[in-house]
Amino acid sequence: MTCSWWRLALAVALAGGCNDGEGGDSGGSSDTAAAAEPVRYSGVETYLPLGGEPIAIAKDPEAGGDDLHIEQDGQVFEGVYDGKAWLVFDGVPEGTFQLHRHYAADPELPGAPSVRSIIETDRRDLYEGRTSSGRPDVTLASSDATGLSLDVGAMTPLGLVDRFEVRSYNVDALADLDVGEGVAPGEPLEGDDAITGWVIAWDVATTRDGPPLVDPGAGDDLWLSHLVGHWLDDWDYVDAWSDATVRTLAEAAPLALAAMVDGEQTPASGTFAPVAQRPLTVDLRGSQVTATLATNLPSPDIYECRVRVILEPGIDRPVFGLFRLSSGSPLEVDGRNRASSRS
Repeated sequence: MTCSWWRLALAVALAGGCNDGEGGDSGGSSDTAAAAEPVRYSGVETYLPLGGEPIAIAKDPEAGGDDLHIEQDGQVFEGVYDGKAWLVFDGVPEGTFQLHRHYAADPELPGAPSVRSIIETDRRDLYEGRTSSGRPDVTLASSDATGLSLDVGAMTPLGLVDRFEVRSYNVDALADLDVGEGVAPGEPLEGDDAITGWVIAWDVATTRDGPPLVDPGAGDDLWLSHLVGHWLDDWDYVDAWSDATVRTLAEAAPLALAAMVDGEQTPASGTFAPVAQRPLTVDLRGSQVTATLATNLPSPDIYECRVRVILEPGIDRPVFGLFRLSSGSPLEVDGRNRASSRS
């Protein structure tokens, strides 16, 4: 049996009250409670390309295999895309209802838990508020052989718990790069002050439908960030964490490269430059995390928590995609607790 992860969101996070006149009309009579205005779910996604104006693209929310339906008082209502901007649910009576979304399974993760979300609201027009970083017209990679070969100089000597991020805002791509194993060709090791011929797979987090290929000719950027880490070993700070690590963005390198080609390793080179630091106080207590999880996970053997504090230069609103995930983060805190550890 396949289990599900559930996410519950409130309408205040995404419901709007405006009506632009587009979409279907419920029809029917207006003298009964059942003849309310249709519920409409917006399929518009907005992209913010580098140096350009926002681009709005309308999509059928169910086109990718997701299933959306409304439940109210034991009744189920299915939606129909109007071909313009809205998934329209006719016949939903006035009052509170639940919008259920069952996300399509990831074909690369057979047997993985499915993801469902539930939104409870009484609003008739619903907006997800999805804004993605970068341009929408990217080319996607299909080959696992796609990757980069990195040559980057002027690096702060690599520490034992340091980490790297490779990222591109304009195609919405982000990869965390752990080091220290010496497995990948050219992988930097502790104490190195440069990267030479480090081969990395183009296995990135993205909101696109696959790994997007970077094309500088289309205005795409590519950066390698160095997060310098250290352990927190003062129990006055740690509070029930058996170990905790802080990583701070210390330097970043803009990378020069040709347009990436699917199935090939593209050389990329650059030089690290320091990133301005700013002070920040973080209060992350293991006892607070465990209290929050206690109702659903009463007796975990191990739990982990990761917090990333993110700067978004020039962006005046949250971005769904790259910066929502982590890139450019000036601070990262990892914590782990074992049931048998000191608290």
